[in-house]
Amino acid sequence: MAHGLKTGYHDFMLWVLTTEFKNYKLWIKQSESTSKIGTPPTLGILDFPPIFETKTETELDVFISKSLVDFKNYFFDKNPNYHSLQKEPSAILGNEILMQYKSAFNRHGIGIKNNLFRHLLFKNNNIWVDIENEYYDILIKLFKNKLSPLEFKSIEALNSDFEQIRELLKTYLNENIDTNVSIEALQDVFLNIAKPYLNENENFLQKLIIKPICILNFNYTATPEMYNSFLKDHHISELNYIHGDLRDTKKNPLIFGFGDEKEEHYLPMESCKDDRFLEFIKSFAYLKTPYYSKLLSFIEDDKYEVIIMGHSCGQSDRVLLKTIFEHENCEKIIIKYYER
Repeated sequence: MAHGLKTGYHDFMLWVLTTEFKNYKLWIKQSESTSKIGTPPTLGILDFPPIFETKTETELDVFISKSLVDFKNYFFDKNPNYHSLQKEPSAILGNEILMQYKSAFNRHGIGIKNNLFRHLLFKNNNIWVDIENEYYDILIKLFKNKLSPLEFKSIEALNSDFEQIRELLKTYLNENIDTNVSIEALQDVFLNIAKPYLNENENFLQKLIIKPICILNFNYTATPEMYNSFLKDHHISELNYIHGDLRDTKKNPLIFGFGDEKEEHYLPMESCKDDRFLEFIKSFAYLKTPYYSKLLSFIEDDKYEVIIMGHSCGQSDRVLLKTIFEHENCEKIIIKYYER
């Protein structure tokens, strides 16, 4: 937030929707000039008709660069098709009005293909961690057979939707987030954090006993690298991209899922021996890279203090945070919060 980076849940969803409408508008222009009708371009989230019913570009302009609330109104609150049902999507599930369900979310023949994205748009809490939590809530309902096959036909369908959103998130962050501008004030924050652990004496032998400092980056972006030379000058010894690194997703892929194995439904799902329910559980993803073991090595090596900056400490990271906070070597936890 301090860097003004648009990495929020609502920023990402707004980009998806505006990009879809911009691409469709461009396709209409090209189709009119060439008199050829092909397949409308799409990110795969929205479903567009071959011919826009109103045949006017001004109607499309209304939905470009608007807020997420405007899109929610378009597909839900102010959609006469949806409004006529007088029901929320969760209430519709299991009902007999199945034929009306699909058309209820369409306007001008434009529909939302990705069911999980549609669910997230309807919820629209503007909280980043909710993407992972909402996925897990639906996963539980599928496990308990509490969902009609209407919205999510299977666990494969849910996982496919989630995977699509994860890949679009990767595209969005790579194309839209600039992590090349540092903030001088944050250098002072880092320095103030590090000071108690640094030996200011320039004696070489004393420098050798400076306590190691690790930055555990929960973000996928290279934001900490803005301060890389500064951090090295002040003996920050380790930078751990625990949830993946956008610059090299082959070596360190994005870990995007749910990480609360203490949640009451998790153990029954694990015990059912159906790996589909565990595909996006973070603890399994941690085992595929060396960064979790590096974290364990760090916290098991000596006494340490935890300083939290820019992390919500949400439920989706509960087990990892519990490992850090409740370890016998953890002496203190300090929370630095953002002030406008």
